[in-house]
Amino acid sequence: MTISRSRGREKKLRRDGTEKKREQKKDWTKKKIKEITEAVQKMTDDEFDGLEESLRLTLKSLRK
Repeated sequence: MTISRSRGREKKLRRDGTEKKREQKKDWTKKKIKEITEAVQKMTDDEFDGLEESLRLTLKSLRK
């Protein structure tokens, strides 16, 4: 015997799974941004000046 589910219930379960994955991705992204910011702030001036110019311009706001 199989357990039947309504279509609405199946859609809700799929949507809940998608929302959970979306939240996990947001958490991962926030964590990576924080790690990158900390790494850039710990860099010495010489290390920072050794970076490519385009990268320096991009990361300049994180150096504050």
